[in-house]
Amino acid sequence: MKFHWTLEWCDSPSKKSKEECSCRNMIHNYKKITNDGYLYSDNELVGKMVIINKPIFFNEGTTSTGGRISITDLKTKDICHFGSINI
Repeated sequence: MKFHWTLEWCDSPSKKSKEECSCRNMIHNYKKITNDGYLYSDNELVGKMVIINKPIFFNEGTTSTGGRISITDLKTKDICHFGSINI
């Protein structure tokens, strides 16, 4: 089953809007993720992903709801919060 994550809000020390947050595209642009959630772009450590809630599946895997993750940009300290949607 495929689903993707949509940006819901951003906690930014510099008060950036969610469209300006540095972590908003990290979910698509990392090259490697470690078992403990660290995101790497090539060989550079760039972020940390935390699973808050795993998606819950209904109707034999055809609908998902409730998934939540956060990604922290380790340079700017922006924290992006994502929710899962079914595709």
